[in-house]
Amino acid sequence: MAKWQVASDIAGRVLELRTITGMTQEQLGKLAGVNGRQVYSWEKGHAVPPRGRLGRLCESQDWPIEMFAEGGPRPRTCVSGPRSPSNERTRREGYQTVYAGAIAEVYVHMEGGTEMSPQRVMYWLNAMLAAFTRPDEDAGDSEQVQGNGSH
Repeated sequence: MAKWQVASDIAGRVLELRTITGMTQEQLGKLAGVNGRQVYSWEKGHAVPPRGRLGRLCESQDWPIEMFAEGGPRPRTCVSGPRSPSNERTRREGYQTVYAGAIAEVYVHMEGGTEMSPQRVMYWLNAMLAAFTRPDEDAGDSEQVQGNGSH
């Protein structure tokens, strides 16, 4: 593999990958050979994931490692749909996870004094909508979540 540099926005890419796949930090960490606390640290930008760990993660799921490279494609263009079983988390938990990811990214941009692009805002809105309306979940839970989401 050619030499490449880890993307400067690696924290957002790791969070984006986890959001798309529906995995917990523990699940993603297990694939990379680390624990959930380490994934949390990567997502918050407190640590940069080693290329070897990223490689292990990508090999385990047959994902292109280039999605973590500077100038490489975003995870949303390389990975599709949840990889973890849908029964591992309820619709409410999935929506809350995506919503928390969106809020975290907005906070990072606000604290850094940068604006989010309209495409990035639309990405998060679509991700929240998809997490909120996943068809494979229990219909009873759907009614409860929809009632809470309408406030």
